[in-house]
Amino acid sequence: MKDENKIKDIKELFGKALREYGSYISAREKNGDILDKLHTERIKAGGLGYLNLRDALNEIGHILKDDPKTGTFVAIIRNGSHDLNSAFAVCMLEDDHIDICAYAKEGIIKQHLAEKAIKQLKASLDRQKSSILKQMF
Repeated sequence: MKDENKIKDIKELFGKALREYGSYISAREKNGDILDKLHTERIKAGGLGYLNLRDALNEIGHILKDDPKTGTFVAIIRNGSHDLNSAFAVCMLEDDHIDICAYAKEGIIKQHLAEKAIKQLKASLDRQKSSILKQMF
């Protein structure tokens, strides 16, 4: 039940960010349609903190807004063929979890860009973890 509430919270946060930064998506869909097509995932932070999440997002995209007090980020993640497409993402770091919510406008050929954006973020976070381990030894 707790995870379901967190998913609801991240979707609400996504809706607020969409109203503020919706022009970055260039979507013709209504906000309700977009909210139905969101891809969400909850991952373990594995000891990574706010600054690590910030660095991971900067590596793969552009941060539009961040709030250190709430541990939230609104970002555009580059992906698709030659990084020509983008996914709009909201991330929230809480305790030892990162909640991710992403949306990407799809064309005729579905590329699953939102799912790929989440995978990219997970890979970038893994690189952050590796970097930290290398610095320790």
